Amino acid sequence: MSGTSSPLAATSADGGSLIYNGSVPGPTGEYEVEMTLTLNSSSPNAVYVAYLNASTPDAQATPAGVTGNFYAAELQYPTFSSSGACTATLALILVNNGSATWLSSGTVPCAPTTVVRAIRAYSGQFAIYVNGRFSLYAADGTLTGGQPGVGAWATGTSYIQSASIGQVETV
Repeated sequence: MSGTSSPLAATSADGGSLIYNGSVPGPTGEYEVEMTLTLNSSSPNAVYVAYLNASTPDAQATPAGVTGNFYAAELQYPTFSSSGACTATLALILVNNGSATWLSSGTVPCAPTTVVRAIRAYSGQFAIYVNGRFSLYAADGTLTGGQPGVGAWATGTSYIQSASIGQVETV
């Protein structure tokens, strides 16, 4: 990944990841990762990742394989129609001991500016929101430790405009 403080881009096919190494306020193991993405039609192979429970600083998912143990909340392959409508695949994937297991996935609407919010809640629950809409739920307790982070690959001229990691916001 490249960038200073903003934006973050991963123009190579293998991309990169940034895993947070500090402590997140709030109950242990409960946090959220929010990414604001700038998407466009020239990057249809782009994948954006919110890492949850990443075991190592080099945890990463790429088309070539995986490193480390983690959950990956991925917004994949944003596609714009001729009318300008955007859709993408949203997936939650468990990577454990070199093996990837899809826990849940679906198609979601997106936009030139898209916000993905991945929540790691109590009892192994995950909720993912896209542009403020609840979009995906899964539960899995395989991984309990680790850190949050962000990553991407094949972003071309699209990028992660900003990212934040913190305590789960509730109403």
